[in-house]
Amino acid sequence: MAAPAEGDAMADLIDCPNCGVDVSRQALSCLSCGEALNNIPDAITPELIAALGDDELGDLLHSYVAEVLAEHGCDMLEGPTDSEVLESMPRCLRAVYTLSTLDFEVTNGGFYQWLTNSSGMLTQETLDDLVLIGAAVHVELLNHVIQLNRELESKHACFRRRWESPEPTFDRSEVDACWTDIEENYESHFDSLSHDYYQLQDDDSFWPRLVRFVREHSTECVHTRGELKEG
Repeated sequence: MAAPAEGDAMADLIDCPNCGVDVSRQALSCLSCGEALNNIPDAITPELIAALGDDELGDLLHSYVAEVLAEHGCDMLEGPTDSEVLESMPRCLRAVYTLSTLDFEVTNGGFYQWLTNSSGMLTQETLDDLVLIGAAVHVELLNHVIQLNRELESKHACFRRRWESPEPTFDRSEVDACWTDIEENYESHFDSLSHDYYQLQDDDSFWPRLVRFVREHSTECVHTRGELKEG
């Protein structure tokens, strides 16, 4: 295979605005100084996916989907839910978003953080996407987490309704009872499952499976910002 012409290679590079080093047009940050570049593309194409390195792929596609969610008003009180907009996007893009969000939230603060932040509204989608890429051990682990979540939601209305807007008002004693139950009966389980996740990601991370899935299905990842499926 012939090497690309020098002009073609240079066309794929830009100057970092902070340090001046040549960086890829697709990079989200400068590899030299770490400056954020905000290079979120207007569309996802097989050519773009092929041009991205494995380390870049997840970050860029996650940022792209997050931008689409923001553009459709998912962060607004009267806007659509993340789930509704994600349903309108290619499945592999949804998988990158749900699984990279899972990894960020759990790595940052454990499964309890993942469940109680807005990411917890996508528990079923996240589980389905782990199934999609063949991460069987992660699926088993997440099923345990989701079961704990269901138990808490069945026992405590304030936990079950934690994302409602406007925020509902609950009796203080009910909220205190929920917190006490979590601390005494659930916190150690969440901590243990989070530890199992960290170990699993060290031993058999789902990232290679996810990257491979996206590359193998790159023609199904085509999407343009502003585009929603009808129906």
